[in-house]
Amino acid sequence: MNKKVLSFHINFNTSLLQNLKIFKNFGLISKFSIEKINNKYYFLIQINIIKNTFFIKNIKLLSTPSKPFFITIKALNLLNKKSGNSVYVISSGMGNITHHNALKLNKSGKLLYVFY
Repeated sequence: MNKKVLSFHINFNTSLLQNLKIFKNFGLISKFSIEKINNKYYFLIQINIIKNTFFIKNIKLLSTPSKPFFITIKALNLLNKKSGNSVYVISSGMGNITHHNALKLNKSGKLLYVFY
Protein backbone atom coordinates (compact mmCIF):
# COMPACT_ATOMS: atom_id res chain seq x y z
CA MET A 1 0.00 0.00 0.00
CA ASN A 2 1.17 3.52 -0.75
CA LYS A 3 1.11 5.65 2.38
CA LYS A 4 1.49 9.42 2.27
CA VAL A 5 1.26 12.03 5.00
CA LEU A 6 -0.68 15.24 4.43
CA SER A 7 0.23 18.08 6.84
CA PHE A 8 -1.37 21.48 7.16
CA HIS A 9 -1.80 24.37 9.61
CA ILE A 10 -5.06 25.92 10.81
CA ASN A 11 -5.68 28.69 13.33
CA PHE A 12 -5.86 27.65 16.97
CA ASN A 13 -9.34 27.56 18.49
CA THR A 14 -10.33 25.87 21.77
CA SER A 15 -13.55 24.38 20.39
CA LEU A 16 -11.60 22.97 17.45
CA LEU A 17 -9.29 21.25 19.94
CA GLN A 18 -12.22 19.16 21.22
CA ASN A 19 -13.13 18.16 17.67
CA LEU A 20 -9.54 17.25 16.81
CA LYS A 21 -9.44 14.93 19.83
CA ILE A 22 -12.59 13.20 18.55
CA PHE A 23 -11.12 12.93 15.03
CA LYS A 24 -7.90 11.48 16.50
CA ASN A 25 -9.80 8.90 18.58
CA PHE A 26 -11.64 7.68 15.47
CA GLY A 27 -8.55 7.66 13.29
CA LEU A 28 -9.63 10.47 11.00
CA ILE A 29 -6.32 12.25 11.64
CA SER A 30 -3.05 10.58 12.59
CA LYS A 31 -1.84 13.32 14.94
CA PHE A 32 -1.98 17.01 15.72
CA SER A 33 0.11 19.48 17.67
CA ILE A 34 0.07 23.16 18.57
CA GLU A 35 2.75 25.41 17.10
CA LYS A 36 3.59 29.06 17.57
CA ILE A 37 4.44 30.90 14.35
CA ASN A 38 5.03 34.68 14.39
CA ASN A 39 3.36 35.04 17.83
CA LYS A 40 0.20 33.23 16.64
CA TYR A 41 -0.84 29.71 17.59
CA TYR A 42 -1.75 27.11 14.99
CA PHE A 43 -2.66 23.44 14.90
CA LEU A 44 -0.39 21.29 12.79
CA ILE A 45 -2.60 18.44 11.61
CA GLN A 46 -1.29 15.29 9.96
CA ILE A 47 -3.41 12.85 8.02
CA ASN A 48 -2.19 9.50 6.76
CA ILE A 49 -3.42 8.83 3.25
CA ILE A 50 -3.43 5.19 2.19
CA LYS A 51 -4.36 4.54 -1.44
CA ASN A 52 -7.79 2.96 -1.91
CA THR A 53 -8.55 2.93 1.84
CA PHE A 54 -11.34 5.11 3.19
CA PHE A 55 -12.57 5.29 6.77
CA ILE A 56 -15.42 7.70 6.13
CA LYS A 57 -17.04 8.98 3.02
CA ASN A 58 -18.86 12.06 4.35
CA ILE A 59 -19.04 14.56 7.15
CA LYS A 60 -22.37 16.36 7.35
CA LEU A 61 -22.99 19.54 9.33
CA LEU A 62 -26.30 19.26 11.18
CA SER A 63 -26.51 22.51 13.17
CA THR A 64 -25.66 26.03 12.12
CA PRO A 65 -25.59 29.22 14.19
CA SER A 66 -28.87 30.31 12.61
CA LYS A 67 -30.49 26.88 12.85
CA PRO A 68 -29.35 24.83 15.86
CA PHE A 69 -30.63 21.27 16.20
CA PHE A 70 -30.98 20.04 19.79
CA ILE A 71 -31.48 16.39 20.64
CA THR A 72 -32.88 14.69 23.76
CA ILE A 73 -31.64 11.50 25.43
CA LYS A 74 -34.72 9.65 24.15
CA ALA A 75 -34.02 10.75 20.58
CA LEU A 76 -30.33 9.86 21.01
CA ASN A 77 -31.29 6.31 21.99
CA LEU A 78 -33.40 5.98 18.83
CA LEU A 79 -30.62 7.49 16.73
CA ASN A 80 -28.10 5.07 18.22
CA LYS A 81 -30.21 2.07 17.19
CA LYS A 82 -30.54 3.31 13.59
CA SER A 83 -27.11 4.90 13.02
CA GLY A 84 -25.01 1.84 12.11
CA ASN A 85 -21.36 2.91 11.87
CA SER A 86 -22.16 6.64 11.86
CA VAL A 87 -20.83 8.80 14.68
CA TYR A 88 -22.72 11.91 15.78
CA VAL A 89 -20.96 14.71 17.63
CA ILE A 90 -22.92 16.63 20.25
CA SER A 91 -22.10 19.88 22.01
CA SER A 92 -23.01 19.43 25.66
CA GLY A 93 -22.11 21.08 28.94
CA MET A 94 -19.02 18.82 28.95
CA GLY A 95 -17.82 20.04 25.56
CA ASN A 96 -18.04 18.21 22.24
CA ILE A 97 -18.62 14.49 22.72
CA THR A 98 -19.71 11.57 20.57
CA HIS A 99 -23.26 10.27 20.80
CA HIS A 100 -21.89 7.08 22.39
CA ASN A 101 -20.33 9.08 25.24
CA ALA A 102 -23.44 11.25 25.55
CA LEU A 103 -25.56 8.15 26.12
CA LYS A 104 -23.12 6.79 28.72
CA LEU A 105 -23.13 10.14 30.53
CA ASN A 106 -26.88 10.65 30.04
CA LYS A 107 -26.28 14.02 28.34
CA SER A 108 -28.27 15.73 25.61
CA GLY A 109 -27.26 18.79 23.64
CA LYS A 110 -26.86 20.40 20.25
CA LEU A 111 -26.24 17.95 17.41
CA LEU A 112 -23.26 19.39 15.53
CA TYR A 113 -22.27 16.96 12.78
CA VAL A 114 -22.13 13.33 11.75
CA PHE A 115 -19.42 11.38 9.98
CA TYR A 116 -20.30 8.22 8.13
